[in-house]
Amino acid sequence: MKHPGGGTYMNVAFNDVRNMFRTSGRRQVPHVLVLISDGGFQKSEAAVQSSMPLKDEGIVICTLGITSKIDREQLQAIASSKEKALMLHDLNVAGQMERISDEVITAICEVARKSEAIVHLVKENSALQGHVMLSFQARDELFCAMKCLNTVNCFSFNYKTYGNICELSHTNKFTSPMDLKRDLDSDYYEMNFF
Repeated sequence: MKHPGGGTYMNVAFNDVRNMFRTSGRRQVPHVLVLISDGGFQKSEAAVQSSMPLKDEGIVICTLGITSKIDREQLQAIASSKEKALMLHDLNVAGQMERISDEVITAICEVARKSEAIVHLVKENSALQGHVMLSFQARDELFCAMKCLNTVNCFSFNYKTYGNICELSHTNKFTSPMDLKRDLDSDYYEMNFF
């Protein structure tokens, strides 16, 4: 959205965005708004209040604060849930951009995630590395798949046959293709939602 500059009046922006979603003609597609801010909002109470009609209409709001000047509580109040309010304090810290981009992608993907899923073996002797959010011992691949299905932000898993270790990941090879590596002790599985 174009903005002539000056103050940040989120109540006006939210009203405009709400109208944009209403007239988009894409009702079958989940509606997600990602709000990125580098400072506080003028009329902050109005910003929080004006986000409510969007959420009431099923629009999911993810917020991203990109400086330490951001009021985290304000971002959380605007976001659809506390988990969808993300913070990036310093763009220069190694790995920060990759981590936050993974979190934003995950937050957006969760909106379209449904409870029905097909689990399939994507690649034998391989593992998606660097994105493990939970690791535990599992008796078999089926147990690992059930745990992934019941974990909101799980989109793939590695099953290590040596030691029966299940590693749940918050991404998959589509969003992180360079991280799928050869691993003779692992098999890589993905969740396909329909």
